[in-house]
Amino acid sequence: MTRALVLLALTVLIGGCLPSGRHFVRPTPTTFQLGQSSVEDVKRLLGDPSDQRAWARNDDVLRDPPTPLPTLFGPAPVNGAMRELSYRYLWRLGEAAARGVEPSKRLSLWFWNDRLVGYRSSSSFKEDSTDFDESKVAEITQWKSQRDDVVKLLGPPSGVAGYPLTRHEDQQILIYQASEWDTSENQIRTKSLYVLVNALGLVEDARFDGSSRSLPPPVVTPGVTTVPIYVPPPRRGR
Repeated sequence: MTRALVLLALTVLIGGCLPSGRHFVRPTPTTFQLGQSSVEDVKRLLGDPSDQRAWARNDDVLRDPPTPLPTLFGPAPVNGAMRELSYRYLWRLGEAAARGVEPSKRLSLWFWNDRLVGYRSSSSFKEDSTDFDESKVAEITQWKSQRDDVVKLLGPPSGVAGYPLTRHEDQQILIYQASEWDTSENQIRTKSLYVLVNALGLVEDARFDGSSRSLPPPVVTPGVTTVPIYVPPPRRGR
């Protein structure tokens, strides 16, 4: 019995140290080409996704999609087929960007008629962290700041989206997103910035959102207490 318990404990310990999902290289704005890269191009570089889904409509394919899309500024009313690929990777023994944070990363890519139209990623690994300085967001001014100004302030975006995830063909969305689970404080912190730019590189709109919430304590199920019951032996006949 003791040996079995030791083996079980080792199995749980080793299982907790093994990676979850398959490692992938988080793309940069130059890895793929919006409007040109195909589903197969992405799979050749990143491998098979953790999850994928597809849907089609004849009267506005981006209306009521099965999962949220980066369309804060409104999508174009187009027909066609959409596909979403999702990648996830978590490794507790990896090097995190901040102390106490569980290192993980996520990536979602969207294709319209088999051509990449946008992707969004986040990572809390030190090697490719998507964290950014939200205090600099206030320096971005609509109809004055340029695309290059945004990159100088915050670094390369962790995602990009184009038409028809934008209303007009000459627009693009620069996406900055960070998400981390702080196991030391039992908190999930997220922040995102979406910057809409036009063909001239001029910022038309920018929207920031950040939140921090504590995870609820685990539900404790009362243990079952075994109460011995004495059952007398059957009485022998006299």
